[in-house]
Amino acid sequence: MLTWLSFGVYILLADILVFLRDSVPLLAALHPVMAVVLFAIAVTLARRAWRFAREPEAATTPAIDRDVADVAAEVAGGRRGL
Repeated sequence: MLTWLSFGVYILLADILVFLRDSVPLLAALHPVMAVVLFAIAVTLARRAWRFAREPEAATTPAIDRDVADVAAEVAGGRRGL
């Protein structure tokens, strides 16, 4: 959700407010405000990504109970219980 919001704010900031500079200067004055909003969204996304990357691996991947040697023995024995 925040990724799309940051994309929308960027489009508004880079493509719309810049070109309104001559015709509607009052709206173009919102350019610095939208830049701060975009920066805040980017910082929030970066903090969420940092927390996600720092999570323990056991919490993000399912536990595997079987050993590789057990799987190899099953495959070599003709039992394909995978």
